[in-house]
Amino acid sequence: MKLVRQTLAAGSLPGLCSVVRPTPQKAPVTPRPRPSLLDTYFEKRDVLLRYIAASCRDPGLAEDIIQDLYVKLSALQTEPLVDNPSGYLFRMANNIYLNRLRALKSERTRDHAWQAASFENVAGDAVTDEPTPEARITSQQQIARLKTAIDALPERTRAIFRLHKLDGLTQAQVAARLGISISSVEKHLASALRSLAGQVRGEGGP
Repeated sequence: MKLVRQTLAAGSLPGLCSVVRPTPQKAPVTPRPRPSLLDTYFEKRDVLLRYIAASCRDPGLAEDIIQDLYVKLSALQTEPLVDNPSGYLFRMANNIYLNRLRALKSERTRDHAWQAASFENVAGDAVTDEPTPEARITSQQQIARLKTAIDALPERTRAIFRLHKLDGLTQAQVAARLGISISSVEKHLASALRSLAGQVRGEGGP
């Protein structure tokens, strides 16, 4: 009997099952939620603005491009799944800038073509006919429609739009003057631009 106890203590008796301790289970790792593109936009907005401003060397144009970026993001019904949200936003901002450049180039080309077709050189001076009555009426109607659309904006939105678009203040300056965040300024501007675009196209007019 003594021999059996010694053998058991030594663990050398064949056929006996040793005690198996369960392996500790690791807690499941919960994946971190993917930040939304708008969250990333607000986090990286200042960097995006500096990046575009360095490319176009026009702070006002850079502000407009970043505002366009916000409008596009806020209009997304479903966000694309991207591995690098920051890189995706920088590419979007750069594409908006390049589209602006192409639009400006096309506008200059049209202007040159219009001048060549409409201006007559008299004694070394460029002379053109006055706008037609129809053109004047159309222009006046567009201005009146735009003014009506601006007046119809909510008071806060209208004030922010005027300060930024008409008085020439940057979004940061508007935010500081009104004591609100830049993101609030952008939301009001985006709402104003959507409303004005619809009114000018006649979608929301009487």
